[in-house]
Amino acid sequence: MLVHIVNFYLEDENHAYRRRLIEVALSNTPTTFEILALYAREALRLDPVTVGITREVGSSLFVPGVSKQVDLHAGDKVFLSLKKANLDEVCTSISIIAFLI
Repeated sequence: MLVHIVNFYLEDENHAYRRRLIEVALSNTPTTFEILALYAREALRLDPVTVGITREVGSSLFVPGVSKQVDLHAGDKVFLSLKKANLDEVCTSISIIAFLI
């Protein structure tokens, strides 16, 4: 997981964050560790190690959504996108982004 976080900040499009991350790491203040932990969590939120998980629906249910409502039936297979859920400001545990596969 550590390598994944480091690779995220080594990407060219994250160079501004990388520069600030280095400044924080070298600052050695009482809040350095907490700020570095926030950077680690943010890297995992924006680029999770696992993009998503698949599950089989156990019993039929209706999942209300903001832009799409989904009827799921027992035996359906769903993909829960952790990456998309992490970027969705209105995502909740009940309206997690699910795609029938």
